[in-house]
Amino acid sequence: MRFYQSGTLAWIKVKKGDEVKKGQVLAGLDTKLTQINLDIALADYRRARAEFEETARKYPNPGNEEEKGKKEIAQSKLDSAVKKVEKYKYVQEKLTLVSPVNGKVADDSDLVAGMNITPSGFPITVTEIIPK
Repeated sequence: MRFYQSGTLAWIKVKKGDEVKKGQVLAGLDTKLTQINLDIALADYRRARAEFEETARKYPNPGNEEEKGKKEIAQSKLDSAVKKVEKYKYVQEKLTLVSPVNGKVADDSDLVAGMNITPSGFPITVTEIIPK
């Protein structure tokens, strides 16, 4: 298993030879930058929602093309803000490696907190243990 993106390893909870359960958290990258991006996206969402609500109050039943256009633009900005929040939540979740199987850590790449990690390097290998 490898991390989805580059970053600084913040912590690792397993080492070679450890048994792990499916869904167990193994290691994580630093979340500070992605948390800042998520906070910015949430602020943008709140602004877009407020602007949409103001537009909806001003034009509850748009009567002409200009009013329809203003309401549609406000809706589009709100939709975009929602997608940005979803994107950063997804990225935040991908900063943590989780075991996909019950197994044993076969290789931990000698990972230690503080290392710079890239998606192409430093895998954690878990060998599945199949019950008899």
